[in-house]
Amino acid sequence: MRLLRHPGFHALERVATDDATPGDRRKVLRHLESCSECRSRLQWLRSLAVELEDATRPPLPHSLETRILARRAAGERVILPVRERAANPRALGRRGTWGVAAGIIITASVLSWVATRSTAEANAASGVLTLEPSAPQQGDRIQVEYRPGRELQGAPFLVLRGRVSTALRFERSEPVPRRLAVLERVDGVYRGSFSLGDGGVYADLVVEDPPGERVDDRGGRRWRLETYDGRRPGRDALWAHAHLATLYDWNEGYETIRRATQLYPDDPRLAGARLALELAIFTRTERDSALQAHRGVFRHLARALAARDSLAPRTLAGLVEYAHTVGDTIAERDWTRRLIDGYPYDVETIWYRVAPPADASGPRLDRYLADLETSWREGGPHAATSSAGLWAARRAGRPSEIMRWAHRATEAPGWGADRSEVPLILANTPAVRDSALPYLRTAIRRLDAGDVDRPLGRTVAAQRMASRREMRPLLVALAELLLARGERGAALDTLRVASSIGWSDQVYARLAALELAGGDTLSAAASLARATAAPFQGTVDEGLDPSLGPTLVEPEQWEILQRAARDDMHRRLLARSIDRPLLTEPVRVFDARGDGHDFEELRHRTVTIVAFWEPWSGPAVRALPELRRITYLVRALGGEIVVITRTPPSDRLATLFDEKDVRLPLYHDLDRRATEAFESTWSPEYYVLDFEGRIRFADSALEDVLAQVDALLDEPRLTAVVDQQ
Repeated sequence: MRLLRHPGFHALERVATDDATPGDRRKVLRHLESCSECRSRLQWLRSLAVELEDATRPPLPHSLETRILARRAAGERVILPVRERAANPRALGRRGTWGVAAGIIITASVLSWVATRSTAEANAASGVLTLEPSAPQQGDRIQVEYRPGRELQGAPFLVLRGRVSTALRFERSEPVPRRLAVLERVDGVYRGSFSLGDGGVYADLVVEDPPGERVDDRGGRRWRLETYDGRRPGRDALWAHAHLATLYDWNEGYETIRRATQLYPDDPRLAGARLALELAIFTRTERDSALQAHRGVFRHLARALAARDSLAPRTLAGLVEYAHTVGDTIAERDWTRRLIDGYPYDVETIWYRVAPPADASGPRLDRYLADLETSWREGGPHAATSSAGLWAARRAGRPSEIMRWAHRATEAPGWGADRSEVPLILANTPAVRDSALPYLRTAIRRLDAGDVDRPLGRTVAAQRMASRREMRPLLVALAELLLARGERGAALDTLRVASSIGWSDQVYARLAALELAGGDTLSAAASLARATAAPFQGTVDEGLDPSLGPTLVEPEQWEILQRAARDDMHRRLLARSIDRPLLTEPVRVFDARGDGHDFEELRHRTVTIVAFWEPWSGPAVRALPELRRITYLVRALGGEIVVITRTPPSDRLATLFDEKDVRLPLYHDLDRRATEAFESTWSPEYYVLDFEGRIRFADSALEDVLAQVDALLDEPRLTAVVDQQ
């Protein structure tokens, strides 16, 4: 194992609590002599004992809490004291030093979380949502009080929308967002109530107006509600919170799962999930250290649990996953066998029963399909079974079984109305291609009618745009099926509808190929010009080369078509643009040395992409290589790009960029002024500004920003042409 350049958090924690061995203590103290950063961390850890004492003080008197909330609603930055329920003294004694360390870590997480969220709330001008009881039990009715922020003032009624999760047993059981309560305004405060239900353990909440046009999602963080098991958050509530949070915010998911492992150190599922997140968000050196530490924890847990007479299926499944994550293949095989033998058709077991054989062909494939049929019949509908069945049936090339499993896949728990994988799979399977038509049309109708699950925090208008983007590949697949059936005219009409959604060079290239095959050279040339209109689009699909254009029409006509296509692309993009100033000015961001920079100077008064990027976001980390490529191309066009993170500078962040071979200038939004100016809530999130520094495109897809920059760079010319006309 490579040595860390700095002592890890736990090493410093052990020194702070006098729990380090003499040798480890000497190593840390030797490092502290020359490292001011680690000395500051150690001082901070030692100060947590005082903050832990403050955190367990009695709650504020009701009258004082009311006054503080009123001051916050008026815009003052008043932070309420953090309060955790006191732990059971006897349980704390049993945990000993580990329990004390757990309390310190939990308190650190909570204090950090509150400070960050409080700043985000103030900057985003979100409202204040109060839930009572704040530590509910399953089945409780929750009283809601909402004091609106800037976005939702004045309406007679508001809607509390959210998703209430039961104890999650498998990944596809993610709850569907729904309306939980109508909040009625009384003296400027909105009140209502909702029930968690008997099985509800966790809730994700936002407030919006009845039409869904304005949403307060607390700066992208939403409000959370966990049920309690006695004096501590329940195990199932923490698991649901962590699982759902990691869908959009790895940092929150990790903080939640870390808190859960401290409260429930004997739960292998929580420990395995923590390691999985650490392997995803840590640097390479940190991952090595975490993996070695977790291998020891896994062996300890496995020995302790193996001595028990019986284990619940969720515990066995947790041991399987933990063994897999630490890389212990023998233990993984043994615990999997014990899970399947003890609970052959439990919902936790299905994931491991449906694992395909190494050689899925011939008689083995037949037996595998038969086993899947038995699992479906005995274990009931399950998304893992239907997905595996569809894959195996396609591999076997059996049309009747493909359609049976496709039908089950669309009806199994977790299949949403907006999911398009199954129709596209069928459309790309020659044996059942004709049978895909009704599935494609059903999916297109649902998207067109808005019959989809709108995510929390997304407005109805934003969902409509997202549904249209999702509709395009379905329309392309439908056009190909119509063409295969000989319905050429209908296929071309369908492709033209698809081409009206955004600007896709692939769709235009396909149109050009079909028009050329039909002998319509002028239309084919126009479509080919559109396929190559986007900047840096050198080649296109369908085997068409841009040099083919001048052979279809006269060279002068080809140049006219190219100019017209580029102008048309720019006009269509600009027609869908917005025109919004920054909410606060001036904006200053900071480099890694802590030096401040005026945002106007960084963008050089040209068309600029502003990318909000965070190291805890999986999509943001995966987008780094493409973001690097986009940076070079944008600057080649004459534009600029500014990458902003809300994460403070650190060696760890610099190491992460080095590991991804990214050489981008990264600026830090330490005072959240940039976040407030752009009303940014996600990561990654991309904005495109015009010459005047006004936001013209918000929440852009990374693959679209080049064309948007090109359009804004060309906007003065287009405006001059319109004025002359």
